[in-house]
Order: sequence, then structure tokens, then C-alpha cells
Amino acid sequence: MPKQGEGLVDRPMTDDAAHRAAIEELYEHTPVGCALVLDDGTIISANLTLATLLDVPRPRLLGTPLLEHLEPDDRLATLQFLSRITPEHGDAPLEVRVRPREASPRVCVLSAARSTRADTIRIALTDETGRRAAERTALQAQKMEAIGRMAGGIAHDLNNLLTVVSVHDDFLLDAFPVDDPRREDLLAIQNALHQAAALTKKLLAFARPQVLDRRCIAVNSLIGELARVMRPRLEEGVELSSAPSMPSPDVKIDPEQLEQVLRNLVRNAEEAMPGGGRITIETESVELTTQQLLGQPDVAPGWFVRIRVSDSGIGMDPPTLAHAFEPYFTTKPRGESRGLGLATVYAIARQNGGFVSATSQEGLGTSVDVYLPEVEPEEPRSVSVPSLQALTGDETILIAEDEPAIRTAIHRMLTKQGYSCHLAADGEEALRKLEELDGKVGLLLSDVVMPNCNGPELAHRMRAKYPKIPVVFMTGYASADEMQDSSIPASSGVLHKPFTLHALQKAVRAAIDGG
Repeated sequence: MPKQGEGLVDRPMTDDAAHRAAIEELYEHTPVGCALVLDDGTIISANLTLATLLDVPRPRLLGTPLLEHLEPDDRLATLQFLSRITPEHGDAPLEVRVRPREASPRVCVLSAARSTRADTIRIALTDETGRRAAERTALQAQKMEAIGRMAGGIAHDLNNLLTVVSVHDDFLLDAFPVDDPRREDLLAIQNALHQAAALTKKLLAFARPQVLDRRCIAVNSLIGELARVMRPRLEEGVELSSAPSMPSPDVKIDPEQLEQVLRNLVRNAEEAMPGGGRITIETESVELTTQQLLGQPDVAPGWFVRIRVSDSGIGMDPPTLAHAFEPYFTTKPRGESRGLGLATVYAIARQNGGFVSATSQEGLGTSVDVYLPEVEPEEPRSVSVPSLQALTGDETILIAEDEPAIRTAIHRMLTKQGYSCHLAADGEEALRKLEELDGKVGLLLSDVVMPNCNGPELAHRMRAKYPKIPVVFMTGYASADEMQDSSIPASSGVLHKPFTLHALQKAVRAAIDGG
């Protein structure tokens, strides 16, 4: 047998040595930056994670004050924090901002405890930058959703009121001769109604997904055509250029919405450059992972088309940038802007499965990135348009509308055109009327949002027995979700409130004639 102490060199690592190696590995590479500091904050020992976080090689890090690596505004609070650390107890963790040499400040949480050596303190820096950013994004999305629900509810009620005013204004216009001077007052009311309708449309675009005509769009082609149209209309000294990716990516969206997004972004960029400058629209296909989409609720990972609109304008400070996408937030003088441009961009991106982000620096301009899910190109589809002849008729129309004033006004409008109308205050009553008429109805004209049985459910139940009856939905606040049970395509058979007598006549005849 070997004597005591012989053969130790050839033996495998002992359990204690392996344990020490594992502890050293854990200490060096743990996700938390750890260090031993003196009472004044001088770093005397640090792990590799801390050196990486502060972007300083470890040999150069040792002997430097911890305060030197923090934002100036956080240094006094940190020094006071360290002074409160005693052998008996520590202090609540402190939020600080560290200053890496070649990167933006990072938000960290500083924890500390007194070491076994009385003159040293153990500290831990946890990088919270990513988590805080994700939390802010998620909270912003929740706030925007709450504001959107409120805006949508207001727009819904307002559209109902505007519809009543609009149709009665039409009645009065029809009652006065063409040369009657009182028509000027009625036309002024009509003009104000059009402006109010445009405003509620913007509110609804922000509020929630609308009944839209989504198509497969070649993004680069739309941007190229829009840039060609917009260039002559820009202020002198403002240049607009595009840098499209190749091959051209495709998205599925209502083309009017995508055009609205681009117009709003270009208009915002132009207003940020009062002395002139350059606006650039870029496109790129990017793949985003679940990790990259933290804080973007309901956005699935995959391939996206990134549309970036950047300018060389005055830029925004961080507090302004934090509120940039909120409705009615604007830095422009009172009366010059309604503050719905970027809010609408945000809403449209969310409604189409994407999101928006922005970066800005005062004096160096702003970049807004709109991410929309990329799709495979589709073959062009042919669309048949029903022929519109006379706008009058003698068919039977079943009207389902829960607002009495609107129901009465529509009844009056259509009976004047020769139609036979039957009224229902909700979907259940409409189904009973349908049975009384034995299904002999030329058209169902239904509101989308009604008590007891909404419009899409009414259409679904009606078509189970009477599949050939056409439907026109009236909506002042209809979303894609509310339409999903209807067999009527979202791109047709929809009459948006507030509407005019002529718009109602056209919608009714188009649905009946297109049967």
C-alpha cells in the first residue's frame, strides 16, 4: 500500500476542489454583476459579469470607484445607500443607472450587504433594462387599449347622433327649392357633419379593428406611388426619398390604412423640419423572435415588414417620445393639430398584428418603425361590381336598429323611395318579424351592435333558414370581431354611420341588385 500522501498527484479532482470550481464558475458568470467594495465604493474585487456590464476590462476595473461608473445624478444616493449598510442589516435595493463606455445607460438594481471584513461591502448589480422596457411597452399597450375603448364608445354614440342630424338635414334640403337662400344654412350644417364624421372615423381607427378590405399589398409599389404623389406637395427644402428592400415584401392590410400610416408619418416628419431636411422611407424584411417581442402583447413571432420613416428634424426629448403615440398629445400650438396622427399609426399597426416603435434625439431627428406581418404574395383577384340603376324600389326591407331616432329616420327615408319597411328594435324582434313575413324580405338592414342579438348573429340565424336574403350592416363602431360570424364579406354590405340619404339608397340598391 502506498504511504500516506503518495499518489495524490495522479488522483482525480476531489469533491471539494470540484465544488470550489463550480462556485467560481457560478460567481464569474452569474447573470448578476458582483463585487467587493470599500466603504467609499472603491472596487477591490469583481466578477466577469460586472466587468461586461460596465464595459471595462476587469484589471482596469479594480481600484476604481463604483460611483465613477454611474450616472452623475445617482452618485450621491448610492454613496448614502452604502453608508447605511451595517453588519446587522442592509437597506432596500436601490435603482441606479450605470454608464457603459460604448453604450446607452443601463437601468440596474443595486443590492448590498456588509462583508465578514468590517471595512468591505458585498454588492450586486442586476441589469433590469430589458425587463423595464418590456414592462413600459406592456403598460403603454394597456393604457392605449383603455383609451381606445373609451374613444370607441364615444365615437359610437356620436355617430348615432350625427346620423339622425344628417338624415334630417337631407329631408330639409329636399324640401326647399334649389334657389332658396335657406339651403345655405343647411349646406353649412352638412359641411360640419362631414368634418365631424371624419373626426369620429379617426377616433374609431384608433379605438379598435374596423371592418376593412384587407388585401395582399406589395409594400414597395405602394410607397413608390405615394412618394411620387407627395413630393410636389412638400414644403420647399424638404426632400423625400425611399430605400426599398429587394425583393419587395408583401403585407395583408387595407390599402387605405397603409396609405394613411405613411401620410401621417411623412406629414409628422415634415412638420419636424421647419427649415427643410430629408425624409427617408425604408423597407426591410426582418425575423423577430419571442424574446425580441417582449412587451408586445398579442404579436406572434415570425417575419415582419419593417417600414421605417426617418427625418433629420428637431427630434424629441425622452418625455415627449414617451407620450408620442397617445391620442391628443401634441407639441404643436393649440388649434394647429388634433394630435391623432401617430395615435392612428399605432392603432392601425396593432389592428393588423404588428406594432410601432420610435427612436429620437433632440437635434438629430426621429425614426418611426412600423412592423407588419409579412405574407406570401397572392394572385390578383377579380371583383365584380353590381350595376346600380335607379335608387328607388318597391322591395320589402326589414330594419333592425335599437336607436329609435335612427330607426324612425331610416324608415322615413326608405318609404319615401317606395320601399315597404318593417321595423325591429333588436335581433330577436327582427327574427320574429321575419317569421311573420314568411321570409319574404328583399333585404335585411341591420345595426351591428344591438342588445339581445347583435347584427352578425341575426344574419347568421336568418341565413340558416333564408340563405338568399342580402344583408347591409349599419355601424358606427364595428370591429372585425363583431363581424366574424357574418357570412357577408367585410368589404361589402357595410354602411358606416353617419350616412346620408344618397349613401343609404346606394347601399340598399347595391345589395338587392347584387343579391
